Amino acid sequence: MSYPVGNTGVSYAQKTITTTPVIGTANGTVFTLAAGQIGILQNQDDAALYVRYGGVASASAYHYVLPACTALEDGTSPALVIDSWIGIVSVYSATTPSYTANVIS
Repeated sequence: MSYPVGNTGVSYAQKTITTTPVIGTANGTVFTLAAGQIGILQNQDDAALYVRYGGVASASAYHYVLPACTALEDGTSPALVIDSWIGIVSVYSATTPSYTANVIS
């Protein structure tokens, strides 16, 4: 039996950005994801950003911590891609947060 090399014969659904990328500066709900949507978050602050699915994020109630940037808004914190969650996503920072948020459908 032979198999195709690379992605020959594989079809992927094309996605489009459904929201304007936002620079968020407040703790609380960032977006609500529906079935099939993908959320992308990137910390832009020089303090950690706590991320929680389905509830209010805090320093003691979170699912992920996005590390601080080396310097404010230098883009060195990795992006979090949320592709298997339906519901609200919230963030918390001990300082005034700064993050980039996008929703893709």
